[in-house]
Amino acid sequence: MQSDALKVLIVVAHPDDADVSMGMKICNLKRLGYHVHIHCLSKGGKKANEIEYKQEREAEALRAGEILGVDKYTFSDFADTLFESDRSKIRDKLEKTIKEEKPDVVYTHYFEDLHIDHEITSKETLIAARSAKTLIYFRSPYSRNFTPKIFYFGDEISMSKKYNALKCFKSQKFLDAEFLKQASSVLFFEYLHPQLILDVKMSYGKKIDEPFYCEFFIPERISEVDTRLPKLNEFRKGALAIKEKVRFSLKNNS
Repeated sequence: MQSDALKVLIVVAHPDDADVSMGMKICNLKRLGYHVHIHCLSKGGKKANEIEYKQEREAEALRAGEILGVDKYTFSDFADTLFESDRSKIRDKLEKTIKEEKPDVVYTHYFEDLHIDHEITSKETLIAARSAKTLIYFRSPYSRNFTPKIFYFGDEISMSKKYNALKCFKSQKFLDAEFLKQASSVLFFEYLHPQLILDVKMSYGKKIDEPFYCEFFIPERISEVDTRLPKLNEFRKGALAIKEKVRFSLKNNS
């Protein structure tokens, strides 16, 4: 890793969370030369005797991370769905990891989430990552009341990598890579005015009927002064521009 490379830490509850929620964005971060570290708080098992299952899930995550280009993948072993009883230990682990890694940017779950592990991961990361200049929440399938401020539009290459990464999680029978791929091409209709979607597609050189893939984020805070964050500052400006366009479109179509 280059000594001046931007350090990104992604904190997730379970082995497939980063791939599902921001697989394309990870590819983008790597193309920009950033160092990406994923820390996963659970290996997906509830009991200490589920050694083989947890080993399988860890191996799946590592294979998926390799496809996306992740530089470092680390795991804790907190019991799946039982994070509430380990909150203080989770916070201690995250504070230690962040102190050691000194990330410039931290991504994690949104704090309103139907999965209790996601909610706790988000809230404990917010506390542990107080020294990080930039903290951004990603949208997961269980997020609630999520109104994105940042829209990352991925290309066919990054979606292909995300799709192949998701296919690594063979132990997760409910994880449908094809469905998630299709969902990412239509979910932005929930948040953006149709005319704005057409404008964005045209700006990317896409035809109206071409697939267009998107991932969604909400910034808790984004550094305004760090000169190593030009792309993130562009994202913030882009998010504000989208917000203004949506307001303008709604006003003129009401």
